[in-house]
Amino acid sequence: MAFDLLYLAKVSQSQQFDKTFNASCGDCGAPIPQIWVFNASANGANNSTAQTVAANYFNGASGYFSVGDIIWILSNDPGVHWVSVTTNAGGNVTTTNLI
Repeated sequence: MAFDLLYLAKVSQSQQFDKTFNASCGDCGAPIPQIWVFNASANGANNSTAQTVAANYFNGASGYFSVGDIIWILSNDPGVHWVSVTTNAGGNVTTTNLI
């Protein structure tokens, strides 16, 4: 099976908190990486770890990801692993396996 956007979700905060930064440098204005969850073990996806960490697997969600985003993947072999989005250009998403 191939990637299916139906099984992708963004992790978001459940309550408000103060986002005031007191850093002395200009780095705090940079975009904050997002964390995503992908269920590759679902019947519609049913993919192994090797399939989900392959180059261009997440191209179907290229409009959602930014470089530096983290994807937590539950695969069917069974396995849980984390990947980081290393490039996202021209609809092609490349990830690096972190765990």
